[in-house]
Amino acid sequence: MAATSHDFWLANLTAPVWKTLHMFVYVAYAAVIVHVVFGVLQSELNPIYVVFLFLGLFAVLSLHLIAGLKESGLDKESAKTENEQFIFACNVEDIPENRARIISCTGERVAIFKYEGKISAIFILLFLFTVG
Repeated sequence: MAATSHDFWLANLTAPVWKTLHMFVYVAYAAVIVHVVFGVLQSELNPIYVVFLFLGLFAVLSLHLIAGLKESGLDKESAKTENEQFIFACNVEDIPENRARIISCTGERVAIFKYEGKISAIFILLFLFTVG
């Protein structure tokens, strides 16, 4: 993830391709976790480990899906006015110092930061699955 987190890659890959590439990192992370857990479960015979594994899996997946449903609804509402070349996000005065304002731009979430009087923006990766 860190190797492709430079602005060069975002500009050359385009935001949807870059975001898809980063989503595959989560798939790789899940594969590593499964590999380690199956290794542990081969030597541990107590069923409590399996129960904790599935409870943890259920909790993580549920929280991701709930967050995805909530955020996709907000993004769809703000996407209605995105046919213009430039969109109004907010006034500079509306962003507190050392904080950010999050908006939806062409279906992607963008954080606009105000730090030491300077303004910058980044795309935000929020959840693994696109709920639509």
